[in-house]
Amino acid sequence: MGEQAALSRADLHSQFLARCRDGQFDRTALPPRLIIFGVSALPLQILEALHALSEHMQILCCVLNPCQHYWADIIDGRELHTATRKRQSIKPIIDEDETWQQGHPLLAAWGKQGRDFMRLLDLFDESHQFQSQFGLNKIDLFEKVDVDGSILHQIQQDILELEPPKATPRELNSTDESLRFVRAYSPQREVEILQDQLINALQKDSSLNPRDILVMVPEIESYRAHIESVFGWLDRNDPRFIPFTISDQSVQATHPILSAIDVITSFQNHRLGVTELLQLLELDAIRETFQIDEASLPYLSEWIREAGIRWGLNGQHRSLQGLSDTQGQNTWLHGLQRMLVGYALGDEDHWQGVEPFSRVKGVNATAVGGLAQLIRRLSSWSESLNTDKTVVQWVELLQSLLSDLFTVTSTDDQLIYTRLLSGLGELKTRAIDARVDGSFPLLVIGAELLVEVDVQLLCQRSTMRGIPFATYLPMRAIPFRRIYLLGMQEGAYPRVQVRNDFDLMSRAGLFRPGDRSRRDDDRYLFLEALLSARDYLGVSWVAKSVYDNSDKPPSVLVAQLRDFIALNWTLQGQLGHPVLNHLTQSHPLQPFALSYFQSDSPVSTYAEEWRLFHHPAPLSDSTMQPFEPEARVLMSEMTQFFTKPARYLFKKRFGSALTMPNTIPEDHEPFDLVGLEDYKIKAMAMSWFKETQRDDETQTI
Repeated sequence: MGEQAALSRADLHSQFLARCRDGQFDRTALPPRLIIFGVSALPLQILEALHALSEHMQILCCVLNPCQHYWADIIDGRELHTATRKRQSIKPIIDEDETWQQGHPLLAAWGKQGRDFMRLLDLFDESHQFQSQFGLNKIDLFEKVDVDGSILHQIQQDILELEPPKATPRELNSTDESLRFVRAYSPQREVEILQDQLINALQKDSSLNPRDILVMVPEIESYRAHIESVFGWLDRNDPRFIPFTISDQSVQATHPILSAIDVITSFQNHRLGVTELLQLLELDAIRETFQIDEASLPYLSEWIREAGIRWGLNGQHRSLQGLSDTQGQNTWLHGLQRMLVGYALGDEDHWQGVEPFSRVKGVNATAVGGLAQLIRRLSSWSESLNTDKTVVQWVELLQSLLSDLFTVTSTDDQLIYTRLLSGLGELKTRAIDARVDGSFPLLVIGAELLVEVDVQLLCQRSTMRGIPFATYLPMRAIPFRRIYLLGMQEGAYPRVQVRNDFDLMSRAGLFRPGDRSRRDDDRYLFLEALLSARDYLGVSWVAKSVYDNSDKPPSVLVAQLRDFIALNWTLQGQLGHPVLNHLTQSHPLQPFALSYFQSDSPVSTYAEEWRLFHHPAPLSDSTMQPFEPEARVLMSEMTQFFTKPARYLFKKRFGSALTMPNTIPEDHEPFDLVGLEDYKIKAMAMSWFKETQRDDETQTI
């Protein structure tokens, strides 16, 4: 086993190929057929292994090819005609010395990853040996489709047919809505604009369902809060409500128990401050174990700060952070001693060197007892967690730790708890099979456990109960009727990849076809998204600064697409009108901008709540009478004034002279989210403030 462990991956690969050539293995362990699909690229080493296995079993590799003609020579002039094997037909060209000029420029700019993959496949392809096994002898499945003449379908068809740009620009129908660009001020505004676009699309097309729509962003974590705030605040009974799901999230961001595991398995290397431990107390599973009521958390948080607790379990825990503090001042142990002594003795003087903290009292004082049990239990585990152990020992220890700290009651927590136990079992099995008997710190095992659970949960298929918001992944966009791409600004996409100094693939001249390149991956994913949109493609980016209104460029991929359209299309009947102006919408900084509610505006919104800001209901009289205070003010009136000052103002100052609207205007339907009384108050307020601004008078209560 020692000799095998010393072998590198390259040595193992060579031995695998040799064993496949010799056939000295149990062939009955292999399945009769292996089908590979949903893969945009594979390295040469994997293809060599698959080719070696193909001598003993049938292997089918289903690959999405954007073009039905051989297109591997259209990108780099230095590599013209270097491929000796080409299964696809070569399209007739005018000048073979200028093959690279006869292809599609977008395919040339974005297809490097696909080109390299197709070339590698051609090295191992033996189509003449198995072509007769397929019906009608077809192994290249490119279907002819009738396009409707939209600009999106024209681009897709040109890439499929490997058509070069036309000599004269084509005309774009002014009613063509298959492709749109959106310029916004921030990610929040991008999502708000997207919501209006989705509502409009679903209302116009009754056959369109949320599952027919896909929204992709470069990094889902940076957009998660915006998506939840815009799409999540509407009630399900609201006509504007659209069901949605957020995929590809880090499980630690969506499941608090996993965040707690991250804190617990690494607190020996961290300070364990107030914020970290309060996050643990927010978990139902931990509060249930230590009998801490959720309503007592605000009191407990205040007492913790006032008792002087800052960080560290005790003095010994602080010593692990390089601080020699034998007294343990401002640690959790020191603060709890102050709380418990103060609760027991009140405002007495020092007791055995402990300054009492006497504010702990009342029914919420029981939470301090639960907190003390948690700190005591973490302290008892601290010594065991501080020494290196084998993987099997760590698994057994963590299983006991989980049962000691968590009492799972909800269904969601039970699912994650089961995944944790399953992940621990998987780590133990892998360690035993690989005969890993070395000792490791807890930080390594904890990180590996979270990765194992992360893989298990992310591999689950999305329920697709609504519009999926996801990040860019291979084959993610195939197919959807409408695809929206957000966050396509410069620097965000293609995503930046920081390479290590020892990475040979990053060095000039050492990169080989099939090597992983994040930027090439993103370019090919953008091409896949363009080709996968059946009816509509929307591209959005942050194009304006919210600070100085300066312009921000889009991603280089979006810029290439826009330049390609500007050179090859003109607006029908308007030769002097730039086609990009017709395809691009620029939205204002705020969702309540006046331009959204003007009839002749190119932009609109379904957020009718903001209409009241610009179009308040007319009032019969908006003159404020002089204020004459009563001799005696009742306590109930004081309460009304301080709790709802605006309502009290208009009730007392305007009096009965004002005519209150009895109904909400028709232009406020059907998206009314405020009650009639609130509407009346807001309408009166807007009318009065406009009147005072016009007269330039100062009104006081």
